[in-house]
Amino acid sequence: MAKLGDIISKTIESYKPKKTSHELTSSHLEDELYQELMEKENALREIEKKYQQIEEDKVKGFLTLEEEYIEAIDHVKREYQEIFEHLDLDENNLRLEIESASKNEDETFDKVINSVFDLKNEAYQQFLRMVQASNDAIDDEMRVHTEFISSETEKFNEVQRNYQEMQTEQSNKLLWTIEQSRNALTDLSNELFEKSKNETGFVNESILSTLNNLRTTKNKMSALFKSATDMYTKQRERITALSNQRQKPHTIINQTIIHQFVKQIKEVNQKKVSFERLILSELKTSKEIIGKKIIESDQAGDLVSTEKYILQYEIIQNKADYLLRRNQSMADLLISKYQNEIKKIKIDSFKRVEEIKLAYMMPAMFFQNSIILYSNFSFYVNESFDELDNLLSDLIVFNSKFAEAKVEYITQDAKAMEDYRINLMVRVSNVCSNLTELISKIDYFSKEIITLESQNHLEIAEVRKQMENAEIQGDYDKYIRSIEDDHFFAISQHESNHAKIINRFEKDYGYIRIQREVGQLRQNFDFFRAKAAYLKEISVLEQEVHRISFEKNLSVSRSKTEYEIKLNDTKYLMTLEAMRSESNRLAYLYATRYLEEESVYKDKKETGSKEVIDFLQHSQKLIDYNRVQTEQIVNEVESSTSSRTYAHYLEYMRSQIITAYENQLKNKIKLNEQATKLIHHPFYVAKSRIDSIIDPFMVLFKQRLVLLDQSNVSVLKSYFENQEFFGYRLMKAFDEVESELESLLVEFNQLDQLSNFKTFIDKAFEETVILIHNVKTSFSHKKPKHYVKPLNTYLIEQILNLKHLLRSLNESMDVLEEELLENDVIFIQKSKEKAEKIQKIINQEYDRLIFYAVKSDKHRTRQSKELSKEAYDIESSFKDEVKKINTVYVNSLEKETEKLSFVRKQISKLILSTESKLKKDLSVLEKAYLNEQHALHLKSRLFEKAYQDILEILSENLDEEFYLISKMEDREKEQLQVSLSILEKELQNIPLKYDEKLRQLSENKNALVTEKKSQLLADYTKIEEKKFSSRPELLAKMDEIKNRLPSDYLAMYQNISKAEEQFLTQYLNITTDYTSDFEEFLNRQKSSRALLSNQEFLYQPLQSFINLEETLLSKNLEAYDDTLFKAKATKDLLLSEEAKAKDKENRIIND
Repeated sequence: MAKLGDIISKTIESYKPKKTSHELTSSHLEDELYQELMEKENALREIEKKYQQIEEDKVKGFLTLEEEYIEAIDHVKREYQEIFEHLDLDENNLRLEIESASKNEDETFDKVINSVFDLKNEAYQQFLRMVQASNDAIDDEMRVHTEFISSETEKFNEVQRNYQEMQTEQSNKLLWTIEQSRNALTDLSNELFEKSKNETGFVNESILSTLNNLRTTKNKMSALFKSATDMYTKQRERITALSNQRQKPHTIINQTIIHQFVKQIKEVNQKKVSFERLILSELKTSKEIIGKKIIESDQAGDLVSTEKYILQYEIIQNKADYLLRRNQSMADLLISKYQNEIKKIKIDSFKRVEEIKLAYMMPAMFFQNSIILYSNFSFYVNESFDELDNLLSDLIVFNSKFAEAKVEYITQDAKAMEDYRINLMVRVSNVCSNLTELISKIDYFSKEIITLESQNHLEIAEVRKQMENAEIQGDYDKYIRSIEDDHFFAISQHESNHAKIINRFEKDYGYIRIQREVGQLRQNFDFFRAKAAYLKEISVLEQEVHRISFEKNLSVSRSKTEYEIKLNDTKYLMTLEAMRSESNRLAYLYATRYLEEESVYKDKKETGSKEVIDFLQHSQKLIDYNRVQTEQIVNEVESSTSSRTYAHYLEYMRSQIITAYENQLKNKIKLNEQATKLIHHPFYVAKSRIDSIIDPFMVLFKQRLVLLDQSNVSVLKSYFENQEFFGYRLMKAFDEVESELESLLVEFNQLDQLSNFKTFIDKAFEETVILIHNVKTSFSHKKPKHYVKPLNTYLIEQILNLKHLLRSLNESMDVLEEELLENDVIFIQKSKEKAEKIQKIINQEYDRLIFYAVKSDKHRTRQSKELSKEAYDIESSFKDEVKKINTVYVNSLEKETEKLSFVRKQISKLILSTESKLKKDLSVLEKAYLNEQHALHLKSRLFEKAYQDILEILSENLDEEFYLISKMEDREKEQLQVSLSILEKELQNIPLKYDEKLRQLSENKNALVTEKKSQLLADYTKIEEKKFSSRPELLAKMDEIKNRLPSDYLAMYQNISKAEEQFLTQYLNITTDYTSDFEEFLNRQKSSRALLSNQEFLYQPLQSFINLEETLLSKNLEAYDDTLFKAKATKDLLLSEEAKAKDKENRIIND
């Protein structure tokens, strides 16, 4: 067995010759494979060409059979076409004949019906003439009574008109008398008003003059206050504008730069995402391609190719992961850089703006305080002047009221007189109307008593008219009844004639239909015979085509099998060569891998030696620096006059160490603190923006909820319906919230968390849709007065829904922010805790040293020795560290040497294992090759056997098809004979059915005539009975009317008695009503006298002067207190603003 080192070197030396040999052999085998494939294609092409002409001939045979079948079908159609055309012509002529007969029958029937209607009209006109003649004779006898009733009615109407004229005349006289009294009171009132007007004129002029002087003084003072306030306002606005001007340019520039950085951040994110999509799409495509190759090589049993493709798959995946991580880290680095710049700009801008605001705030607040003081003083002065103005105005009003009070007494008396006049006119009018109505009622009953007998005679005359016209009515009814019977018989005969016409049409049409069906059956049978012959010929041709097709497939199969065996041999040799080449390449890769490890070992050896030497030189420099520093401090301690120099030195060293460690800690956690601020700010901005999107809807819903009540529910309903209950606007708001969250998550590469936020948004949107649907459904099923409850429910639920959404989103963002900040916060906390512990140890140690230094402050020699000992300890520690590092280097070098030796052994074993694995794989490949060759021969034999079986099945199928076609032809012939026998029976029954229907129509006509004649005679009998029985009934009714006359007189006299009693009662009540109206007039005069007894009204001006003095005093004190309070508040505000500004500045500087 060769040595391990020889194996690796031999492998590397033999790789290139073996590779060249493999490439030549593979090229030769590929050429052979290509040649065999071409020969296979040519052989298959020759077989295809040989059978192509045979297939074309068979196709022509199919087309010829198809044309012969179509020709046979067309011949049968032409043979029966003429028969069917004659039958169509006969059927059309029959329809025209039947339509003509039916039309003639309808015209005859219309003429008969018109004559019947004419006879009815003539009979009705004659009946009216006879009835009118009888009525005129009776009316001539009753003319005396009619004229008497008309004359009495005219007299009654004349009396009523006289009553109306008398009532109108009395009302006018009463109105004229009361109007004269009212005019006298009005003249007295006017005279008193003129006198009072002259007396109060002088007083009003004096008061108005005082008012003018007061208002002029007020206006001057207001103008003075206004000019001073305007001056302070202009100064304040000038300072404010100057402050804004100082802030504006720098702010605009900073904002522009920030927008540019934000734009660059967005571009970085977009490029990062697009690059990720590109890498992922290419990775997916590469995976699909290599995956297919892995599957194909695995199915082919090519283990070397399978392993190669799997290795390529892993390499592609690792490269993609590296590119994605690299892209992410670069994007994060750029975004962090831009965000730091934005923060710096914002901090700088904020500091400058706050300084400018603080500098210009104090003078602005001074002017604002002056404006407030002048405004308050102006307000109180104007209010005092207004009080004086109101007092003088009240004096003018009092003077006018005092003058008017003197006239009010007479005015109220005149008003009382006017009210009494109106009440009395209404009372007189009502009394006259009631008396007139009662007298008219008495006159009406008197007129009815006078004309009662004449009305009785007229009523008897109406009964006589009915009795005289009864004979005429009976004859008219009998004549109309006979005409109606003639009308009925004409309709019945018309229907019978139509039935005969239809019966004749059905008979002739039945003959034509049977002839058509017979022709159709024979035509279908001829079609089937032509199709049966066509199917037999097609079956024979199909069997021949199948036989030729199978012969072609058999030839193709034999050719393919022959060439596949040859191709399999070539592929076997190619696979054999590829496996040997892959084994050689794998052994070479193992050997080169060892050389790489050996090169790395040498590099580490050289690098480690250099690092140890560098550390040694650096340590020597530190030792030299420590010696020099120790000598200096020893000299200072020994030469110093102070006994605490050593203690001060130790305190100085402690402060230096703590300061250095604190700086180190700050540098260590600086990036983490910046990361926490950069992470927190976008979350704060996102929450603010989401609140600004949702809050307007919540405010709107709350305002509408406060306004919602029964009075304006219809307006709110229309408002919400016009806005679609804010469904679309809420959907847009939810989309904006989702976009804001997506941009936030993209910024922190947390897009996988977007689904959690979408869940809350989708749930809120679903709840909104359900609420809108519910409220719309409630509106459609309820009345307007019930709209308040569903609208109230919708607003409350929608507010709760939006609150829940905001709370859920804020909680989720807080959790995400905590997750992002967790590592940084934990690192900062642990670093600070560790720093505190180390500082505590340093302080304890230096406290101990300082204590001993103070304790030994008089022993300079001891202090010098301690300093020298401390320097020696430091020097010793550095030397120990150098020794440790050198030891570590030597140990690691020995480990690397052992590792390299182990790698060499393992790689040599792997190279040997590849050779043994190659032998096993070649054995497996040979077995697979032999199995595949055997399978190809077996497949060819099975195909030939299946071909022989299929030919036998085709022959059997042809015989079975011929048998089935013959059997179907016999069955069609039998069905034709059965159908023809059925049609023959129907042909024999047609004339029998025709005669039977004619007989049935004749019998129905005779029975109907007999029935209608008997019914007519019965109706004649009823008419005669009614005519003879009506005369006694009418005579009895006339006697009843005559005998009723005394009782009618008695009822009329009772009615007139009741009317007279009502008239007397109304007349007695007139005096009582007049007395009550006059007492009410006297009471109104008493109330007017109470105007002169109001003492409070007379002392009103004096009380107003006292109240004014008290008001001015209280307002003066209030103005003074208010001025002091506002001045103190302004001073406190200035101090607080200054403190806030300083706090902000300190916080910004410290942050």
